[in-house]
Amino acid sequence: MTIDVFPQIVHENDLSPDEGYGAEFDEAVEDIVKACKGFGSNAKKCIEVIGGFNADDRYKLSARFKELEDGKTLCDLMQKEMSGNFGQAMQFMSLPPHEAE
Repeated sequence: MTIDVFPQIVHENDLSPDEGYGAEFDEAVEDIVKACKGFGSNAKKCIEVIGGFNADDRYKLSARFKELEDGKTLCDLMQKEMSGNFGQAMQFMSLPPHEAE
């Protein structure tokens, strides 16, 4: 007997733009970048954006962020912008499920 711990998309690893991404992911990346620009960061906005996605979609968001931000990862941004236990939680939220494990 096996138990699926990760969403099916992790196993398929099919994130082709015609299949998985849409304008909502591009807008989410833009919102996160804006929330973290300048002095300090808008933690509430980051929570709103990242927390609004389920595990499958957070996986896509993480991959799309890396594409749009020239290889920078969402996790690295959260590590840079957020601190303490909250920062660690945001880092885990920004990782694909199989990496957060």
